[in-house]
Amino acid sequence: MGLIQKIFILFRFNHSALRMFLHEPELVIPYLQQQFYVLHRQELTEERVQLEKKLEGFSFAEKMTEPAEKSLRLFHAELSEAFDWRRPHRHFSQQDLQKNSGDFNQEYPVVLSTTYSVKSTLNPAHVYDYLIVDEASQADLATGVLAFSCARNVVIVGDLQQLPNVLDSKSLRDSEDIRARYSLPKAYHFSAHNLLSSAAAAWPDIPSVLLREHYRCHPKIINFCNQKFYDGKPIVMTEDHGEPDVLTMYRTPPGNHARGHTNQRQIDVIRQEVFPRLMKQEYKSIGIITPYKDQVAVLQAQLSRNLETATVHKFQGREKGAIILTSVDNVITEFVDDPRMLNVAVSRAVRSLTVITSQTPRNDRTNYGDLARYIEYNNCEIIESTVYSVFDLLYQEYDRQRRIFFFCGLRCACVAGQYFEK
Repeated sequence: MGLIQKIFILFRFNHSALRMFLHEPELVIPYLQQQFYVLHRQELTEERVQLEKKLEGFSFAEKMTEPAEKSLRLFHAELSEAFDWRRPHRHFSQQDLQKNSGDFNQEYPVVLSTTYSVKSTLNPAHVYDYLIVDEASQADLATGVLAFSCARNVVIVGDLQQLPNVLDSKSLRDSEDIRARYSLPKAYHFSAHNLLSSAAAAWPDIPSVLLREHYRCHPKIINFCNQKFYDGKPIVMTEDHGEPDVLTMYRTPPGNHARGHTNQRQIDVIRQEVFPRLMKQEYKSIGIITPYKDQVAVLQAQLSRNLETATVHKFQGREKGAIILTSVDNVITEFVDDPRMLNVAVSRAVRSLTVITSQTPRNDRTNYGDLARYIEYNNCEIIESTVYSVFDLLYQEYDRQRRIFFFCGLRCACVAGQYFEK
């Protein structure tokens, strides 16, 4: 360095800064890099302290209710302008739905229906101002497009990360025949698309809004879906009050417990271990979710009829205070590991989620394995089930235990033989 540079450093910093340049660059550069992060961390800490002081007097609860209250007041004001609340409501007959659809819709502006029946709810020639299709990922393309024909504007609401509609084999064959016959574009492929995905493919530039606020699940439950499937975009509006046992995973002992699409061992774990724990916490609303309808049938036959048991597809769009998810498979298959299926199953739980899987290292490389690691990361319980059977020793996974048992028994027999000889 020249004299001017040295003088500049001396006045800008201090004499110790000059001494640093007496050392080799290989030592100085890592030291400076380390000091940068030390200072930057200190700056961030000070900024956090200042922000916390500023936020101490900010009433978050009141501020959060303000938009809802103002929106409701605005909505009521609009209703009072649109409808004369002082005059009596007009009564309509069943026939009026078809003959006087316009008058009926004027008196009752919001009509609830399904995509299958909205065209025939009022007169087929009646046109709505807006059609709002909720859960559009579960609406098939044909009925969805038919519903479009009765409105001037369409609002499509859905989630591509949740389960699509289920098609039977006949519908699949017919759709493939029609597509081959008319050379339809990919966006209108009935077998590959639901209403939501087809609309996204056909109109990639239409205005879209992400519904970011989540109000249903406990933060520890929904944050798994948030991080795993939504890149952290949703804002979780529920609060964590340190509730115990929000997330729990039970692993059954090693072995081939599944038979086809049923798993009796996992049902035994639910009955003997999971239920007693949930009953102590006094959950009034409990649901059991499984990927297979065969497991649903066995669960319904063996457990209380008051419990709601269904497949993941049937549970979509619903919720329970506590959800028990049983994976059934010994080694989790591609069907069970479908990320959309797991996303739906996990997000049905409001306050408590209990997952039951089989204990095998091959399940570690699945989405269920990611869920297990998430549960561990949040300091929640992963419990090795103590529900055993004597027949477990027949499984290949217990070969080492059988050998130990055999040699111990053989050794005891030899010792006993030597004793009696004496």
